Amino acid sequence: MKASAALLVAAALSTASIAVSCGRGGQPAPASAGSVAATSEAGSAGFTTPASLVPGRAILVQGTSRVEGLPGLGPNVLPGLAGVYAYMPGNVAQPLRIQVWFTRVAIVAPPAWTAVSCPTMPKGISVLAAPGAADGLSLWDIASDAYHLLVALPAELESPCRFAATLAERFSFFYRYAESPQDVSFPALLEPGL
Repeated sequence: MKASAALLVAAALSTASIAVSCGRGGQPAPASAGSVAATSEAGSAGFTTPASLVPGRAILVQGTSRVEGLPGLGPNVLPGLAGVYAYMPGNVAQPLRIQVWFTRVAIVAPPAWTAVSCPTMPKGISVLAAPGAADGLSLWDIASDAYHLLVALPAELESPCRFAATLAERFSFFYRYAESPQDVSFPALLEPGL
């Protein structure tokens, strides 16, 4: 219990910079630097575009992988899962790379994070956003009473709430029906629309 309290205090006191290293990984690909800035480029870099990816659809192309270290919370070794979606909204020529992380650890968001209003978010879900990063990514914390989803949203995404709400709704279904904690995974397919 003391270790959990220490993690909460460390998360609350850490910087909100997305570009800060997040410990030993925090990414589904083999680690280099564990920051969102080092691992989240827009476009199709970093994955092969699946043939089934059509406009309005997001497909999990990497993950679900176990990680230690979550982005946006300063140096840490918080346990979680990570994945990468290829998403083809209607306004881009190439799929967007959207990184996602999951943890059951209670996160106290740094004071600089602000509430995001997403009317389509499922009931019981709150959303906070870290201050914008120099690389144009926006890191959101989609939180329920039981878990947190961190999502690195590229600037090219015109409707981030649409993607975030779809992920939150589908993930909550998967989480609710996982037979054991080890069975939690990200949905393979999301249909947030154009």
